[in-house]
Order: sequence, then C-alpha cells, then structure tokens
Amino acid sequence: LIIVIATGFSLITKQPENDPPLYNVKITAPDSEEESVTDQIATALSDNNNWDRENIMVDIQIEREKFAKGGVSLEGEVGGGLWFAAKINGSWEIVFDGNGIITCDQLTDYPDFPTDMIPSCYNIQTEKLITR
Repeated sequence: LIIVIATGFSLITKQPENDPPLYNVKITAPDSEEESVTDQIATALSDNNNWDRENIMVDIQIEREKFAKGGVSLEGEVGGGLWFAAKINGSWEIVFDGNGIITCDQLTDYPDFPTDMIPSCYNIQTEKLITR
C-alpha cells in the first residue's frame, strides 16, 4: 500500500487486489482568500486611526477565540503602541489602541474581556485605578 499526501491535493492510493476497499479522501488547502487575524487587526487599526494599511506592523501577543492583544507600530516610526481587540459578529473591533492605560469607559461595551489581558482600568470619574 502506497500513500502520498500533499496539501491541496487528493489522497492517492494504490491498493492491492486482496485489500478491503479504501475511501477517497480529499485534502484541501486553507482558503487563500480568507484574511489572517493579523491582517484583520491591521485593517481595523487602519480604519480606527486613518492610517495607511500598508505601513502598519501588528504583533499578536495573545489570541483567544473572541479576544486578542498585541502591539502595533508604523513603518519608519520609532516606538509603537499596544492594542486590545474583541471579535464581535465575526469581525475584529479595536477596544483600545495607543500608549497609557485603558479607561473603564472604554471597556463598557466589552464586559467579558478577559481580566488577565486587561487586569485594571482607570476610572475617570473617581480618578482611581480599578482592578477588574
């Protein structure tokens, strides 16, 4: 029995006459049209900040099913900032991006954002740092 597997190609088998029948299995490559999470986050950052999408460099530090965090910098610029994103209805939304601390008001629409990603926020009304 000889089996050859290649991504994007069908499983090819040569079966001796006395072996039980084999099933045809097709292995397909991932849809190349689907945008990566990194690209989706970069596009969302571009949209939020009116940045040229081609100049954005995104680093994902933590990614979970509906939440992610990482860093962003612009090509040719020194430094960068951090970002937090939530996946809402299949699309990544930027919760916060920049430098400094996130305000509690910015988390109002994202109450389920993991506390290990954003352990605290700044309450503008009380002028205190709040542990989430």
